[in-house]
Amino acid sequence: GYTLATVVVIHAWLPMSARLAGVVNEVGLYLGTIALLLIFAQVMLGRRLSWPKLPIRRMLRRWHFWVMVGIGVFVLGHIILDSPTVQLLISGLTT
Repeated sequence: GYTLATVVVIHAWLPMSARLAGVVNEVGLYLGTIALLLIFAQVMLGRRLSWPKLPIRRMLRRWHFWVMVGIGVFVLGHIILDSPTVQLLISGLTT
């Protein structure tokens, strides 16, 4: 969890510091931001789940799973909208 959060923060910080945010799809940027926030929520849920005698452990495990699914959906949308390689492939398929 911590490693993923660190990699994602670095991934977000480098393009922003290079002023590349204006070059990407705005919706894709929002999807990536939502995924980043969900990753932080996932880390917090994971920390809570590390307590074996937690009374609401079953509910938190369910939340942990669905947050993971949400991260996957938002990351996939971010990649589809902001990846130059995927955009090239899509434009090649439509022509």
